[in-house]
Amino acid sequence: MARSSSNPNSSDPQGDPTVWASRIGLTEVALLASGHLVLFLVLGFVGLQVVGGHGVIGSIALQAAIQVAMIWAVLVYGRGLSWTEIGFRPMPPGWGIRAPLIGVGMILVVAPINLLVQSLLGAPQANPQVTAIQPTGDTPMMMATTMALTAVVVPAIEEVIFRGVLYRWLRRFSSMGVAIALSALLFGSVHGITHLIPALAVLGAVLAWTYERTGSLWAPIVIHGIFNAIMMLLLYGVLAAGP
Repeated sequence: MARSSSNPNSSDPQGDPTVWASRIGLTEVALLASGHLVLFLVLGFVGLQVVGGHGVIGSIALQAAIQVAMIWAVLVYGRGLSWTEIGFRPMPPGWGIRAPLIGVGMILVVAPINLLVQSLLGAPQANPQVTAIQPTGDTPMMMATTMALTAVVVPAIEEVIFRGVLYRWLRRFSSMGVAIALSALLFGSVHGITHLIPALAVLGAVLAWTYERTGSLWAPIVIHGIFNAIMMLLLYGVLAAGP
């Protein structure tokens, strides 16, 4: 059978990545979204401030491990979904090039938005996560481990939750524009840093649009991962340059 488009009104469960969303309800969406928020606040926000230094990597890894377990428990074990049904299907032709280019391009989009927000607020705003992550640049091994977590593991987890679950669930009840806007705002908000919400919401909107176009989580994962990788490299570059 030929694959259909990613139109959420399609009835082909192989070609339509949103069909399986009817197998979960608000409870599952709330469990994964609220679990992500709580873990982010406890381990990824407050926790990073408490442990600092070498403990940062352990905190990020623990947060990721718990979220992978939650995804498996709710979607795979709880609802009997395969990883392909969750969204890990091949990208359409051409997206192996487009996705990386979009990831790089998002840096050029997000940076001006952050500068505009800080200009409107009247002063540079500190990012507590950046301060906490600084010690991970002490050794090449720590840098490589942090890069692997923030540019590979974390993007995959967040794309499953925000695009694979939340966006697809919203898409059942609303238009593409509404679903993109709501999921993007939630994506920006749960990062817990107020002045970064506009830029992260724009990133979230592009990731949701990409998922809508491709029907594959791999495309937004690549974009998200490249974006995070470049941001981390820029941070380590600034740290290496010194004051």
